[in-house]
Amino acid sequence: MAAGFATERWTLKRIAALIEREFGVHYHPRYLERPLKAHGFSVQRPATRAKERDELVIAVWPKREWVALKKVTAGASHASARG
Repeated sequence: MAAGFATERWTLKRIAALIEREFGVHYHPRYLERPLKAHGFSVQRPATRAKERDELVIAVWPKREWVALKKVTAGASHASARG
């Protein structure tokens, strides 16, 4: 974003544009992969997540549901031991 792009995602096309803007050297994006790998850069892909994902619900679930599940399991094992 500091380089003037809408997101923080670095694509070969954006890297080529930045190199041309900063140094006046034109690279075709397709040919940047090899030199970038040679300098230790690797492909980074963002983790894919569902748009409907609700982090709060995910954080609360173990505290609420797991306790209830443990109680049901513990109660079932005691009932079968008595039978």
